[in-house]
Amino acid sequence: MFDPEWDAGCPFCSFLADHIGGALVHLEHHDVSVAVISRAPMAKIAAYQKRMGWRFKWVSAYNSDFNSDYQRVVHER
Repeated sequence: MFDPEWDAGCPFCSFLADHIGGALVHLEHHDVSVAVISRAPMAKIAAYQKRMGWRFKWVSAYNSDFNSDYQRVVHER
């Protein structure tokens, strides 16, 4: 959704993220959480999230093995 080299999130992913907010109240009512993980540094993510007015949990995988670990687990299934 947000590459470390970008100044903003992917337009398509951002469009989808715009619609998470309406579902959050219903998901939280059923003890379901939503989290988005991007490769960009947290400072870029936080600034973009604030600009867009999103309140879902968004974390950074920057400078970590998360993406390669995730891909390995997905492909092992």
